[in-house]
Parts: sequence; C-alpha cells; structure tokens
Amino acid sequence: STRSNVHLELELCAGKPWVMLDDGQLEMALLNLAVNSRDAMPDGGRLVIRTQLVDDADGRRHVQLSAQDTGVGIPPAALAKVFDPFFTTKAHGEGTGLGLSQVYGFARQSGGSASIASVPGEGTTVTLRFPLVEPDLAAPEASAAPPAAARVDVDAAHADVLVVEDDAEVREVIADGLRALGYTVREAADGTLGLQRLAQG
Repeated sequence: STRSNVHLELELCAGKPWVMLDDGQLEMALLNLAVNSRDAMPDGGRLVIRTQLVDDADGRRHVQLSAQDTGVGIPPAALAKVFDPFFTTKAHGEGTGLGLSQVYGFARQSGGSASIASVPGEGTTVTLRFPLVEPDLAAPEASAAPPAAARVDVDAAHADVLVVEDDAEVREVIADGLRALGYTVREAADGTLGLQRLAQG
C-alpha cells in the first residue's frame, strides 16, 4: 500500500557503473527493502535509496546500494538473525521472515555481499555491494546462457511437490505459491510426517 507520510529520496552516484545482476531479482530485493522500511515507519519517515562507488581494502571497486530509513530500528539481539530464513521481528502473521533472507541470497549469488546496521529508535540501513565490471563484460551478448545440464525443465501439470515445514503459515504460503504454478502439493508439518508421505509414494 502507498502512504503519503513516507518520503522517498534517491541519491544516485554519477555516471553509469556496470554490475552483473539479474534485473528481476534486483527489483524484488529493492521491493523487499522498501516494504520493510515502510513497515518500520508506521508514523511516517524518510527512506533513502543510495548508490555509491566504493573501494575495498584490496583496491577492488564495488557498487554499493543501500536503503536507509528513519524507522523504529532493530534490537541488537535480533540484528544478527535478520538474514536468517523465516526469522522476523514483525508480529505473528505480518511477515514470513523470507524478505531479508532473499535479499541476502540474491547479493551472495551475484558475487556481492549484504550487511545491516540499525539503531533502535533511529532507523535501519541495509547495504548491498556488487563487484564493478567493465562495460564490455556486462554487455548482453557476453552473458552466456547456463549449460543445458544446469537447467531443469519440469512440467508442473505432472509434478508433485512435498512441502515439509513446521510453521503452518509459512507452509501455506509456499504451498499456495506452488499450486498457483500448477504443481500438485502435499504437505507435512515435520520430518517424520514428510518421510511417511514419501513412503506412501
């Protein structure tokens, strides 16, 4: 939802630095960060999306993308866990705990990194870093498709998926998403039940 009491600012670095990323996953990461920031500012605030060129200690250049909000912040005890799958600081039923873990996974699989800093009562900054590449390396023709052996083509109409997850709400979200893709889904609330379902064929 859109709220008029959240002010969005963009502070983008000069020029057009190149990185090699999946644009769809980048869009999803930015959306996750924006939603988290919005939820952390129930009374309004400021969200700044910033890009910068930075150098690592070894001299390698990176593009740094950060989302900085003026929200409620994250308690220090929870800060080390926020990138863990299914961990959430939101109230029960208000989040799956998958948003930041997906952001972290996207950054790592893109050859980059993700970090978070927060001060309770002042706000949170999530920072992603991606290696800078030369423009000729980032050209579309240089991005070869993965080898055929790395791809798995599954006909959803003829595939069954067993979802094993002890959190009923998380299990429901995953199962509903798979059903929407056309898969037949069976569910189990724990490993023992999952093995029983597998034994049943």
